[in-house]
Amino acid sequence: MPLYPPEDYPLVELRQGSDQALFAGLAALIAEQNEEEGMRAQKPLPARLRELTAPGSNVLFHLIVGPGSRVLAYQLTNICRSMGGDFLYVNETYTAKAVRGLGLGWELESRFVEWAKTRDYTSVCSRTGNPEMRRIVVKLGARVKKTDWIEIPLRPRGPK
Repeated sequence: MPLYPPEDYPLVELRQGSDQALFAGLAALIAEQNEEEGMRAQKPLPARLRELTAPGSNVLFHLIVGPGSRVLAYQLTNICRSMGGDFLYVNETYTAKAVRGLGLGWELESRFVEWAKTRDYTSVCSRTGNPEMRRIVVKLGARVKKTDWIEIPLRPRGPK
């Protein structure tokens, strides 16, 4: 039996005026992710989160929140505008190590897709090599295409 009933935990859109506990919880989760991936934040996380959630930003954060306002998973998405309409590009999805395997990835992604449908976005796009996330998005109707990711670094990242 899972430690958490994921279907009971809300999907929360983080905004600049959201509860401070949500910002702190997300900052802690991103710090865990950065440590796991061997990355270092360029700016202090609380300041960066405030910047990204400012009114008019094209960045969205959606969180799965458990008991005590504990942030268990998050998704970082950009609103992209095209001639065919607005679509969403999922940049990052992360679940806390302590609660992996309990269905939170499915809950986050499926609720996010439903959220997007009610707001007239044309599609949700992302790029992932994670087999579990691929399974989830295919179950939600994704067409997985083979693509090459192109990145032109404009400045060095992290310590050398």
